[in-house]
Amino acid sequence: LLSIRDELFETFRKRHRGVMELEEVQLTANSFHRMLVAFTEQATGEKLPEGASDQEMMEIMMARYEKDLMHPLQNLLGGELARALLIQVQKLKLDIETAMLELNQILRANEINFAILAALPAFFITIILAALLQIWLVK
Repeated sequence: LLSIRDELFETFRKRHRGVMELEEVQLTANSFHRMLVAFTEQATGEKLPEGASDQEMMEIMMARYEKDLMHPLQNLLGGELARALLIQVQKLKLDIETAMLELNQILRANEINFAILAALPAFFITIILAALLQIWLVK
């Protein structure tokens, strides 16, 4: 019973360890945003407005990517194709890290449920044994 209690308390103590993971996802998102801004400013030749969303910049980047795919070898060496591919890899990395962070949050939220479910049989057995002991002592 003591080990089950300790396991329950340990579950509560380690719930806030995901802060570093959130910071890593934020670093990846910031890097992705900077890459998109640099690419779209170079591709369009003008400064982007402050309120430009990542989606708008992604559309510009994808249009340029599709244009570069018309002549892949030439644009891989002298164009923006390699850079566009690296931006897509960064986007994929961001999506995967975000999904993993959400999955970790769901698993952490369910840890307490699993710990309680693991403790219930021992709790009920203790109650039954205490009741049987009381009945035996009364007789």
